[in-house]
Amino acid sequence: MAFSLEFYRTSTGAEPALDYIRAQSKRHRAKIGRALQYLEDTGHMARRPQVEYLGEQIYELRVPIEQHQHRLLYFFHGRSVIVVTNGLLKNVGKVPQSEIDRARKYRTDWIERFGGDA
Repeated sequence: MAFSLEFYRTSTGAEPALDYIRAQSKRHRAKIGRALQYLEDTGHMARRPQVEYLGEQIYELRVPIEQHQHRLLYFFHGRSVIVVTNGLLKNVGKVPQSEIDRARKYRTDWIERFGGDA
């Protein structure tokens, strides 16, 4: 099954995940890009250690680079669309609940604007 990768865009045009990626060094952007390509190629079949289910339809894509632990949060829209919502640099422990809540809020907004199952 082919998957399409999209980046969440707020109603005002902001793109939190893309803004996060663009703020990284060229080398880190390249590795993040390869990880996103992996996600687009594998979709629902992606497994640990590259991805983790965080609950309530939110997943994280893990991109370790040296001592950096980049995380991109995403959800599936329908059967073939992956929507990347936000990114963060995770230093220790779990992904902060505030970032998961932000991804859930973006997912709710996306569904309200574009339709689909909640």
